[in-house]
This record gives sequence, C-alpha cells and structure tokens, in this order.
Amino acid sequence: PTPTYTLPPWIPPTRTPTPGGPLTPTPTPPLDRPSITIYTNASLYHSKDSFRLAVTIVNPIQSMFVMEYIILDYQYHYWFWPDWTETINGKFLILPGQTRISDETILEFEWPDIQTALYDVTFWAALTEPNGYNVVGDFGMCMFDFEP
Repeated sequence: PTPTYTLPPWIPPTRTPTPGGPLTPTPTPPLDRPSITIYTNASLYHSKDSFRLAVTIVNPIQSMFVMEYIILDYQYHYWFWPDWTETINGKFLILPGQTRISDETILEFEWPDIQTALYDVTFWAALTEPNGYNVVGDFGMCMFDFEP
C-alpha cells in the first residue's frame, strides 16, 4: 500500500477543485512527468464577455509536494496568484500520484466596459519544488486579447 501523507499544520489546506464550463481544448499531457496546463474560455474578449481562466494538473507518477504558481504577464509587469500582487506568491499543493485535476477555475469575471485595448496578455503556470523555483515537469502558458 502507498503511505498516506498528512498535511503539516502550518500549511493551509487547498480548496477542492470544482468542475467548470467548456473551455478551449487542452493538449494531451505527457505520460512520464507532471504537467500543468492553463487556458481561457476564449482568445479574444469584448466588454460584457464572460472570462474564465482555469488549469488542469496531471501527475502520472508518484505523489509529490509542490508549489503551484500562476503568473499574469502584461507588458513585462507580473502579478502572482492567488493574491494577484507583484510579490512572488503561489500555493503549496500535495499532488497525489496518478492524478488528474481538471478545469480548476482560477479567475472568473465579466469584462467591464473599458475603452483600452489589451493585446498579448499572458498567463503562465508552473509547478516547482516546494523549497525553491526548480520547475517540476511541464509548465503551461496561454495568451488572450481584449478589444473594446
């Protein structure tokens, strides 16, 4: 039997992912290493459009303890989830072996009525070793545009 890992008391538990609506198709994840795929429900948005950002995490190997980072990158400015601040931030995650966490919603809102276009807005997602920034497996990236 596989040993059960108990979350240390100083690490807050993560919320359980909830299923979401249809999003853009995701590529098939690798079979020999963990991967995180990040995607939106469209590549071009306008005022009043519904925006949804989600990730799928796949771990085809043994259980591991990782940090999950999601970064908003716009014109060389970076904001880190979950607080969306410029301070490097992420969340601890116990990633069970042979697991797929599908369509975990990261951000969801209706676009406000703004008059400024945004092009090449990029989201990055990575899993790293918990005590550093060495990426574990494959990272993900997606881009979108907004036009008034």
